[in-house]
Amino acid sequence: MSPGLGGTLNTREHGTEIFYAGFLRRLRISVLTFPGTGANIVATVRVDGADTALTCSIVGRTLSASDLTNVVAITAGQRVSIKLVSSLGSTVADLQGCLEWAAS
Repeated sequence: MSPGLGGTLNTREHGTEIFYAGFLRRLRISVLTFPGTGANIVATVRVDGADTALTCSIVGRTLSASDLTNVVAITAGQRVSIKLVSSLGSTVADLQGCLEWAAS
């Protein structure tokens, strides 16, 4: 994901095909404006359209979140995406994220 993704977010997904087997880990997301009291933004890594355990949530008045615990194994040719879901129609300003890939 790159800087500039913004607006009212309900659900969005961005992804790409992975050409080498390995592991995905260390998901991080951040925004310039917090989602608001009682709102959240959840990022979930998906492999071939299925949610994985690699997920994190920006909640209320926080600006970032990370999952530094979970690791997902992938094989060459799988499509990896990050699904973003917000509650309460949260307005997002300049959402950024990163995900680490490591060779198996």
